[in-house]
Amino acid sequence: MTSMAPTWLDDLEALPERAAPAADAVRLLDYPVALGIRQEERTIELVRELQLIALDARGDEQASSVHARLVAFATSMSATYGPALAAPRDELERAYEAGEQRTEVQYPLRQESASQMLTYARLMEEADAFCAAGEVISLAPDDEVYALRRWTVEEFLRQYHGAAPRPWPGLGRPGEH
Repeated sequence: MTSMAPTWLDDLEALPERAAPAADAVRLLDYPVALGIRQEERTIELVRELQLIALDARGDEQASSVHARLVAFATSMSATYGPALAAPRDELERAYEAGEQRTEVQYPLRQESASQMLTYARLMEEADAFCAAGEVISLAPDDEVYALRRWTVEEFLRQYHGAAPRPWPGLGRPGEH
């Protein structure tokens, strides 16, 4: 489901290609802990639902390719980055258990991080459309969860290309302070 009008992702996809990331890691400053937990839980719930749909639809020619692509992407990311994602997840859980409102979360960058983040963002946009249309049980993300995901994607790509980290701006449009 591709929109004809340009989207916020089109601007990110138009960034010049780099041979390697400009930094070793992405630093997500003032990351909202409780909202981050909510976003993570929503993503896990959605991927789990899509995995069940994919299992049920095996061999069904009509099954959605987006469902299959999202499940395959999630599986690949987990296998490829599982150990690298453990530290940021642990930091988020530590901050949550400590009752912290904000924390700094760092994710390692690799050469393929920019293209993988763009793929993730496009697939999540498509999955959100399925949620909004009632094609899956999972609900579309609320405005806060959506804004956090968008800001996270933007920060990954900005920092991959050498920009300085920006703190979480809150619910306003990502990039606005």
